[in-house]
Amino acid sequence: MPNHFPTRSRFRRDSYRAGQGFIPLPLRRGRVGLTFETMNNYWITFTDGTEGCCQGATAYDSKTIAEKLTGKTVRGNKYSAEGAVVIPYPASPVIWQLDHPVSGKFPPFCYSPRKCAGKTDCPHSRACSE
Repeated sequence: MPNHFPTRSRFRRDSYRAGQGFIPLPLRRGRVGLTFETMNNYWITFTDGTEGCCQGATAYDSKTIAEKLTGKTVRGNKYSAEGAVVIPYPASPVIWQLDHPVSGKFPPFCYSPRKCAGKTDCPHSRACSE
């Protein structure tokens, strides 16, 4: 029986995007396509200066979700990276976060999202909560 779960060999080098890590490729089994997407945390900056954390598969997705939920406009062009910067963990205030059916919501661990913006790993040697 074939293995239909993603393994390291199922990743291609071109599936690596700067700041997002390895993106799982879609797996196909017969006529049914199984897609595995990762949710990333983005620090969103609006044109009025307010900020918040929003999860999305891409920066475009998180910007669109934030605009629809708040009614505000995100800084920069809709397709540019300006206004949505990746952060390692969810931060407060949370605009939107995935409520996973098994594990639930991930608590906001990032206490300094402006310092961690643009990094996929926490730059601190110790937890900010200590």
